[in-house]
Amino acid sequence: MPTRPKHQHYVTRAYLEGFLDPGEQHLFCYGRRRSSPFRSQPSELANERNYYSFRRTNGTWDDSLEHTIEEVAEGPGLEVIRMLSSGKTRLDWLKRNALAMLMAVQRFRVPHLRQILDSVQAEMVRKLLTEYNRKEKERGPGRLWMKAVSPIRSETETGPPAYITRETLEGMQQSLQSDPSQFSRNTLIELAVSFAKVFRRMKWTVHYSKRGAFITSDCPTLLRHERTDVQHAGIIRPDTHIEFPLSRTSLLSMTHDFALLHYLDGLPPNAARQALSRVPEIAVAQADEAQVHEFNLRQAQYCSRWSFSGGREDWLIPALNENSRNVRHRVVQEGDMFKFETLSGAC
Repeated sequence: MPTRPKHQHYVTRAYLEGFLDPGEQHLFCYGRRRSSPFRSQPSELANERNYYSFRRTNGTWDDSLEHTIEEVAEGPGLEVIRMLSSGKTRLDWLKRNALAMLMAVQRFRVPHLRQILDSVQAEMVRKLLTEYNRKEKERGPGRLWMKAVSPIRSETETGPPAYITRETLEGMQQSLQSDPSQFSRNTLIELAVSFAKVFRRMKWTVHYSKRGAFITSDCPTLLRHERTDVQHAGIIRPDTHIEFPLSRTSLLSMTHDFALLHYLDGLPPNAARQALSRVPEIAVAQADEAQVHEFNLRQAQYCSRWSFSGGREDWLIPALNENSRNVRHRVVQEGDMFKFETLSGAC
């Protein structure tokens, strides 16, 4: 019987290998608020023990999420990364969807997002229990009406009213205390699918480096916004930018395709459906040394703890002395309702 992998990557080893300098086997690893880098092989980086796994009641390990990620994201998506890195930008829908899914899974598999989701879910349950106790004192025993416990529900999503008992909430709280990472583990693929549907329709540009090498990080699917006066950091914001380093020589950037949306508005339904069935072309751009540095600086600014480079990049040391600009989340109460908010870390 083969030995199960105990150390599981949250940034794929094969992806990290694409940032090695020619002939090298080690990456430079720069850490937030660390005074110097260290070098390590990609196989030793961005992994944690039993990161996706949990013990079943019979004592055996459930590694199903690790295998699902390999099947639906890593296997199909890495092939497309290699294609784009080599200059082959003509993709069919199957390949475009594969890369969209890989980037979306990468967005939600990292410790930064998983820890946020798990802590917010626990906070949501705690706040609901507090609200339940308050209403019980005012009105006596009963059930609590709620729109949703899960923070992944969309604000526009509608459904029948839901009622929940104290016993159910306490059971959820006990379950989260015994297995704190279960929520992010159980919802990772669902969240990735929802983001992949957006990614596949965005406007894609592959930037190829003229001089200098791209770096990557422990949060390589970077989501940022142009405006800094708006705290909400949702992907549907018009000024959303996604940046994903493909390799040391290429990077993919994505924005919402407003020209396509405007074009579709003027078409009858059948013509609009036909237009949407066509695979969008991928734009190609050449990035000079200054532009490569700008992309790399953002990877450092938005990473959680680590940036990875093929060569020595000591400008990363002062850049990583600042707080991360990655997203933050919180639970807020509005009247009788609780709302899950995603905030820009740059605000």
